[in-house]
Amino acid sequence: MARFFIVDGKQLPDPDPRLAPDEVRAYLAANFYDWLANAEAREERRGDDTHYIYTRRIGTKGTRVRRLVGPPASRIRRLIRATSEKRLRVWDLAAALTLPNGDIDHLAAAERQPEVELALAECEIVARATHAAAEALRRLRPR
Repeated sequence: MARFFIVDGKQLPDPDPRLAPDEVRAYLAANFYDWLANAEAREERRGDDTHYIYTRRIGTKGTRVRRLVGPPASRIRRLIRATSEKRLRVWDLAAALTLPNGDIDHLAAAERQPEVELALAECEIVARATHAAAEALRRLRPR
């Protein structure tokens, strides 16, 4: 019996079979999909497998841009802390999927599609955090 987590139509690998589905959801929300904490969730049985399907809720509540308050230095520190320093899994995955001639092994990539989707989600989260930190630094005014 396998578990699958489907987020916005993308099938992601089970990060840890020992975690309860709610713990997996919290992990994915904290690390990749912040909107997942408020997403619609449903469970489907397909043969012996269980699929946990998460979709965005429809509506406008919470879509307003929130302004961070506090001195600019503390805001920048928070943004920089939110920017990952770790090695992104996309680099290791790209290396594993690259053939000796430099082309991508499309068959291997298709077999590892859940890992590819998770790596891309991680890249998007880090890119947003990096962009926010860079924009905050651009807005600094000399004293």
